[in-house]
Amino acid sequence: MASKIATKNLTSYLWIAPVLLVITALVLFPFFWTLWTSLHAKLIGGEATFVGLTNFKDILTSGTFTSSFVKTLLYTASAIILKLLIGMAAALALNRPFKGRNIVRGWLFIPWTLPKFAVAIIFLWLLRFGGGINLMLGELGASPIFWLGPDHALTVVMAVNVWKGFPFFMVGILAGLQAIPQDLYDASAVDGASSLQQFAHVTLPALKDIVLVLSCLSTIWTFSEFDIVFILTGGGPGTATEILPVLTYLTAFRRYDLGKGSAIAVLSLFFFLPLIFWLVKLISKEAEV
Repeated sequence: MASKIATKNLTSYLWIAPVLLVITALVLFPFFWTLWTSLHAKLIGGEATFVGLTNFKDILTSGTFTSSFVKTLLYTASAIILKLLIGMAAALALNRPFKGRNIVRGWLFIPWTLPKFAVAIIFLWLLRFGGGINLMLGELGASPIFWLGPDHALTVVMAVNVWKGFPFFMVGILAGLQAIPQDLYDASAVDGASSLQQFAHVTLPALKDIVLVLSCLSTIWTFSEFDIVFILTGGGPGTATEILPVLTYLTAFRRYDLGKGSAIAVLSLFFFLPLIFWLVKLISKEAEV
C-alpha cells in the first residue's frame, strides 16, 4: 500500500516537473541572479566585487532615483484612474442594448489586442513633430505642437498607455455588469431609487471586487511599463519620462552598471510585493466563496 502511494506521489511530481523547470528558468533564476548582482559592484564585462548594500545606499540618496520614482507614481496613478473611468463608462454604455453593439465592442477591444511595440510605433509616427497629428493641425490652421517635448512627453506616453489599457477594464467590468441580477435593479426601482442611486447602491458594490482586482493587476503592469515609454521617448527629453523601468535599463545597459541597475529593479520589487500578496489573498477569498 505504501509503495503504491509513493509511486503515485512520484508520478504526480514527474507531471509537474516541466512546469517547475520553466518557473525556475524564467522566474527564480533571474530573480536570484538580480538579487546577487545588486549586492555587487559589477560593470558589463567586468568582475563582480561584493559591496553589500552600497548600491542601494547610493541609489536611495541620489536625486535621480527619487525623481524617477515620483514620475513613476504619477504616471501609474494617473493612468490607472483614467483607464478605470474610461473602462467603466464604456462598459456601462455597452451593457445597454443598441444596434451594432457587438461591432462596437470588437472595435473598442482592438487596442488591448495590439502588441505594445506596434502601438508605440504607430503613435511615434502620429506624435512626432512632422507626424500625422501635427499635419492635421496644420490643415486646420493651428500651429504644430512638440508632443514628445519636455512639456508634454510624460502626459503623452501616459495617454498612449491609457488608450492601450482601458479595454482591459472595459471587458472585466462589462462581465461583472452582466452578472448582476436584474431583480436587484427592479427591486430598487420599486423602492423609488433613481438611476444614480441604483449605480451607487447596486452596481458599484457588486463590482467592488472586480474593480479591485483589475486595478491591482493594471497597477503592476503600468508601474513596470517599459516598451511604450522607451520606444516613444527613450526616457527623454532629458529625464522627462525616465520612469523606473527605463532608469533600470539605462543604468544597466547604457551606463553599463549592472550592480546599480539590479538594485533599482530589486527596490521596484518592494512596491509590487504588497500588491501581489493582497491580490492572491483576494482571489483566494473569492475562490472560497
